[in-house]
This record gives sequence, C-alpha cells and structure tokens, in this order.
Amino acid sequence: MSRRDDIVAAARKIAVTEGVEAISVRRVAAAAGIGASTLRYYFPTIKDLFSALASGNLDDYLSSEGLEDASVPAVDRLTGLLMQFLPPNDDGVGQLETVLSVHQAAFESGKLVGSDALRDLNESGEAIVTGWLMKLREQGATLSIDPGEGARLLLAMTNGLALELIARAPGFTINDARQRLGLLVRLIVSEEK
Repeated sequence: MSRRDDIVAAARKIAVTEGVEAISVRRVAAAAGIGASTLRYYFPTIKDLFSALASGNLDDYLSSEGLEDASVPAVDRLTGLLMQFLPPNDDGVGQLETVLSVHQAAFESGKLVGSDALRDLNESGEAIVTGWLMKLREQGATLSIDPGEGARLLLAMTNGLALELIARAPGFTINDARQRLGLLVRLIVSEEK
C-alpha cells in the first residue's frame, strides 16, 4: 500500500469508528503515523482528503449483518440496514452536515456535474442495496419492482431524509425518518405470513 493509501485508510478508519466529523489534518496524520506536512503533501486541502474518502467503496462503511436472520421480518431487516445511511440517533444529525461536505468535495470545482468519485460512491451504494434486495428475494420475499430500481428509490429516500433531518431538526427526528423509510420499504418488499 502506498503512503497515500495509508492516509486514506487512516481517515476511513476514523470516519467509521468516530464519525466523519472527527477527521482533521492532525488527527488523520497521527493515525497514519506521519506529520501534518506529509499529509498536506499528498492532500493539500482537507477537501482533497474528503474527495479521496468519497471515492472509496461503501463496503468499508456498511454492514450486511442481520440480512440472513429469517427470524426478523424482511421489511425490518432491510429498514435496519438502510438506516446505516442515516445517523444512529438524533444527536448524530449534525454529522450529516459533515457527510454533505464529503459529497460536496466529490464535485469538481466550478462544475455542476459530479466527479467520478461521487458517481463511484453512488454506484457502490446502489450495488449494495440491490444485493440486499436480491438476497431478500432469494429468501422468499416478494419485490414489487426490479431490485436495481428499488435500490435507486430507497437511496433517493435516504438522501432526502438526510436533508430533511438537517432542515427540520430537532422537529423531525431519526425515529420519524425510520418510520418514513419503513413505509417505503413496505411498498417495495413483502413476504407471506
């Protein structure tokens, strides 16, 4: 692994264990075992580091734990998995602003069209959610639409809920988001009782 890869891996580990808001030049440099000036050599701005993080694969951040647990209804399993795209509780809503900065960093300066990094991130999320839907279908759940379309719709919903949490917090809670997401999941996934 290159020094640059080591830095991104250190930043990714911090993001996963402490949240994206914990990422700073000094914190990442210390975690990578380098000085801040070395980090700045590879990533002149924090935006450059966030852009490198955004170009990663969501497999590093998302878990499929619980997907196989047939004792839990498919709708509840999928809703729980999708909640990984949102903060774990209302105290974490502020983290969404930092996540938005990661997405913003993935856009090329002065252009409205997203960079390859943002496209890769979206495609990674879509592939993961499509896989979850296909696995639920293999386990006997019925899908009302194609798994790929379902994934795109569910991700659009999680993106919208994230923005709503920022705009309406504290009036709109993570529990409200879970209920709305669950409603959409029930429109896409059903299972015989």
